[in-house]
Amino acid sequence: MFKVNGCGEVAFPPEMKQSAKGDYLTFKVRSGKTLPDGRVIQAYTRCVMFGERAQVAAKRIEQGTVVSIEGELSTRKDDEGREWTSVRVNDLGVPALDAAQQPKSDRGYWRDPNAQPQYAQAATPIPQYTQPQPSAQPHKGIVPQGNPYKDDGIPF
Repeated sequence: MFKVNGCGEVAFPPEMKQSAKGDYLTFKVRSGKTLPDGRVIQAYTRCVMFGERAQVAAKRIEQGTVVSIEGELSTRKDDEGREWTSVRVNDLGVPALDAAQQPKSDRGYWRDPNAQPQYAQAATPIPQYTQPQPSAQPHKGIVPQGNPYKDDGIPF
């Protein structure tokens, strides 16, 4: 069994489906790479979530949402004999750095929907370091004058 960890944006609107075993959510995550010559290679990864977690995720993600996924690679055959490889998602989240860029208006991506929104507190300003000003009187006796190390006899 292959473990999969990845990050990308939801490429198409997620679809909630039903089967004999229960509800499941399918969506594709787009990730890309820019080559040195300027070309962009994009890859689409089919992802599947099952059960109650799929129902919650269906309400929280939409096309364009940046997500991180963790799961395992899964291969199945359909009735016509075609093989489908997808990631069975065990954990779905939003990276902290990309949370402000999310298309969702509530930004409370994985918070309890019944909880009151919590707003960020203004941070305490960081004190700025200032260079000490030289005094008019030089400090005598602190810095020795001349060379205190007698290294005149070193040949190099």
